[in-house]
Amino acid sequence: MLVKKGNQYGALRFSAVKPDEEKGWGSAEFESTFQGDGSGSFSRSNTSIRKGKVHAKSLVGIGRMSFQVGNTTLRIGPFKFYYHFPNWVDMWPAGELEGDYGYEFSLVRATELSTIDVHSPALRWYHFDRNNSVEITLP
Repeated sequence: MLVKKGNQYGALRFSAVKPDEEKGWGSAEFESTFQGDGSGSFSRSNTSIRKGKVHAKSLVGIGRMSFQVGNTTLRIGPFKFYYHFPNWVDMWPAGELEGDYGYEFSLVRATELSTIDVHSPALRWYHFDRNNSVEITLP
C-alpha cells in the first residue's frame, strides 16, 4: 500500500498477520518505507525504512469508556495511523478525529520498492470521504 501527503510518499507492507485466540483480535508485523524529498523514489539513500509490530487486543472498559490496550499505531516515516485487525488501516492520523487530513492511499503490486513509480497514471489514489466506504480485497 502507498500513502502520500503532498510530495511525501510512504509504502506499507504487512509481512505477517496472526490472529489471537479471542476471535476478532490479533497482531501484524509490518515494514514501512518513507521518502520525503519529493522524488517519490524509494531507492534513494535518504529513504527511511522501519519494521514493527502492531497488536489489536480486546477493548477494556464499557461503551464510551472502553479503550484499546494493545499497540495499534503503525508508523510510515512521520505518518502515524491506527491499525485494526486483520488488515485495516485508518485514513486519518492516529490520535486525531476521523476526517480528511490530506492523505491519499493507493494499492500497488510490487515485490521490489525500486520498481514502484508513484507518479504512474495507472495508480488509483483514494482520499478520505466520509460518504464513501472503500474496501479492497487483495488476492
